[in-house]
Amino acid sequence: MAGKIDNPFLNKAGKDVLKENLGMPSASPDLIFRIMADAEQILAPKTWRVILWPFGPVWKPAAVLMASALIGIWVGFYATPEGGNMITDEIELMMVG
Repeated sequence: MAGKIDNPFLNKAGKDVLKENLGMPSASPDLIFRIMADAEQILAPKTWRVILWPFGPVWKPAAVLMASALIGIWVGFYATPEGGNMITDEIELMMVG
């Protein structure tokens, strides 16, 4: 809070004297310029892409999802249900125990 003095050793009169004598510090023009520049970026309308994925480029998670989907399709297409395949034996061992 602006103007609040938290010192347990001062009484109310002492705090009032300090507030009157010290005054409020003023911001430098450079600081005001940086705050206003950031405010324009923060208050700018956001696109759907930024709302759904605000963490950076979208191609990274999309590439991971595509790779995992392709691996799943490959395993599902080439794995035979009869057994004898190392991939299906390992999956069956994890599922059944």
